[in-house]
Amino acid sequence: MAREIDLSSDVLLSRHNGALDILRSISRMIPDSDWCVIGGLMTYLVLREHSVGLDSRASQTKDADVVVEVTTGSGARVVHGLVSMGFTQLERFFGQTEGQARYRMGATLVDVLAPDDTAASDLLLNEDTATLAAPGGRRALELATPVTVYYGSEGFAEFRVPNIGHAVVVKAAAVLDPKTASQRRHLEDVVELLRALDDPTIWAVDMTGQDRNLLDRIAPDVEAAGDLEAITALELLARATS
Repeated sequence: MAREIDLSSDVLLSRHNGALDILRSISRMIPDSDWCVIGGLMTYLVLREHSVGLDSRASQTKDADVVVEVTTGSGARVVHGLVSMGFTQLERFFGQTEGQARYRMGATLVDVLAPDDTAASDLLLNEDTATLAAPGGRRALELATPVTVYYGSEGFAEFRVPNIGHAVVVKAAAVLDPKTASQRRHLEDVVELLRALDDPTIWAVDMTGQDRNLLDRIAPDVEAAGDLEAITALELLARATS
């Protein structure tokens, strides 16, 4: 049964309403198993699922990050669909030969990303667009489960998001990956997620030895953040993980 997240009483930013509208559209473009939500929006959603996070860093996230299985053609279908809906691809960085898979319409910004184990040759979505491999993206796709998100006066969207324990693992990968380790927001999200774990031991289901390794490796970063609740939750979660 799908999890339910009720944002209908939250005062959402216009870009977040737009992002949820777009996620609803993406769910009609490609199979559910080929994509899920990650990044700051993932963090915000699972925090709200646990009745916290209204004032979290993630509540101010600027974009909707989706990780998409690109080898099935789903990545190409999503970027084509976004352009067909009126989204504009962001300008390429200086020296880039292909544009990045980032799209904006009004206040809504969508990043289309690939799993971290994607071959470099598969990151090219079309002749003009290349995506990036997202740290933790493969585990996110493997672990994400369906949610129904209610927002606005009567809107709802259905898609997949990792649960709160698995979200810690996905965000831990971003804390440790050299490409994203310097971005402080990933550690801030990990701390917020850990603080929201009511019983860390029950969220270790389906975690692997590699997940445990990630949790052990982020322990020094979490300890340096100085949040005792997060430190304790991480210890309990890691201990419960095989």
